[in-house]
Order: sequence, then C-alpha cells, then structure tokens
Amino acid sequence: MVRGPKKPVEKGELPLERQRHAKHAIEEFVSWHMCGVATRSLGKLPEVGSATAIRWKRKTLLLTANHVVKDVPNYELEFAFRPTGTLERPDWWQSTDARPQTYLRARHLEIVQRHTSTKDDLCALEVQPELENQNVVRFFELSAESKIVWPTGSNICAIGLPFDSLEQMAPGTVAFQVTVHWGELEPVRRKLLSGFNRRKHLLLQFPPANTGRHPGGFSGAGAWYHASSAKPPEVWSFRPVLAGVITHFYLRPKLLRITRVESLVAFLQTIA
Repeated sequence: MVRGPKKPVEKGELPLERQRHAKHAIEEFVSWHMCGVATRSLGKLPEVGSATAIRWKRKTLLLTANHVVKDVPNYELEFAFRPTGTLERPDWWQSTDARPQTYLRARHLEIVQRHTSTKDDLCALEVQPELENQNVVRFFELSAESKIVWPTGSNICAIGLPFDSLEQMAPGTVAFQVTVHWGELEPVRRKLLSGFNRRKHLLLQFPPANTGRHPGGFSGAGAWYHASSAKPPEVWSFRPVLAGVITHFYLRPKLLRITRVESLVAFLQTIA
C-alpha cells in the first residue's frame, strides 16, 4: 500500500499521536472531577444528571443544575462515581456495540447543606471532605479570581450521563453510560436565544443531535478546556480551566448553554 505524504503539523500544534494522548489525559482529569446524579420516583424510571466536584473556601461541593434536584429531598439523591484505574472509553451512546462490563452501583451521600440559585439554575450540594479520601472523586479548587482565559487551548470537554443511554438490566434496575462529549464553542450572533446572556453564558455545539441524540443528563456537567500558552512547553501537561457548568439545551439550534465560571463564582460568594 502506498502512503501519501504526512499531514504537516502546524507551528505550535502537537503531533497527532501526542494530541490523542493529550485528549485522553484531559478526559481522565474531567472524569475524576464529576459524578452522576440520579433521582428515583416510585414506579418510574430514574431521572439523571451530572455534577461537578469543586472546592470553595474549604467547602467540598457537588455543583449541578438546580432543575436536576430541585424536587427531590437530599436523602433520595443517589450518586455514581467513576471506578479506579484507567477510564473506560465506550463508543457513543445508542451504539450497537457491546457495553463495558464494569457496572457501579449508585450510592447515597450525606448532604451537609444545599445551596441554590433559582435565577441561574444552580445548586451546590455540600458534602463531607472525607469523600475525597475514598478515591472516587477529586475536588477542583475555585477561587474568587477564577475566570475564563482566552483563547482556549483545546475544544471543550464535558462528561455526563445522557438519559438515552439507559439500559434496562432487570425489573427495577437500570444502567446509564458515562459519555464524553467534545465540542466547539458557538460564536455569539446578534439574534440571541431565549434566556441567553453573553455575560453569563457560553454556547457549546452538540452535533450528535443531528442524528437524534439528546443531551438530557448532561445538565450539571462541567465544561473544561486546556489553557493555551504563548510558548508551548517541551513536555505537555494539562492546564485545566473550568469554563462553566452545562444547564440548558436549545433544541432547534442544537446548542448547549454553559453557565460561565464567573457566574458560578458570583453564586458561590453568596454561600460563603
């Protein structure tokens, strides 16, 4: 087989193999800083969402969209964390391929306090800091100075539990598949969408919607990217920036709305 010439690597861009390793490193990081959130109602299928693990002034918080948990008392919430070891990377949900064989049971957590913002559709569930010692989650440090750094050095990475990944395992037992989504930010146009505020929100493209897939369950997922640098280092390492948290989906334009990290900080400053 005759191979054509290799695609040249642009100045400052990582070679393709290093890009793949960098992508996997980002996904590993994101998966350590998230969890699934499930709510059960008697006789109904559970509702699912996602949460982003952050540390704010010594408080350890699972930050999610308020609409995911607003009608459910703390004692009925269940949380699913990633397994130890290397992250399993299954194909996109609704795939006909076999699922990974690792299934983890959702668990209840002690919620120290619930903090909400109905205006911004945000909820911070305060949990015990000892949860981090169980090697199931890590809390990302946010501060009053946290903000989006432009330009982004990568596309946006989010990991969530889409509802249409549901699998009926047995009567009363279902499973959801953790799914990675990489997307590009949508330029803000003059014609704004309902509820969108460019000072508080970003828009993330969601191409899987073109094939009928729905991101329900990504609400509460963190939107992460790699901070760029003027001079690429000799040894690449992930410089994480939390752009914000996904809270809404615009069906017609197929766009996810991200509540920016600056809005998260403004909310968190009201609780401590």
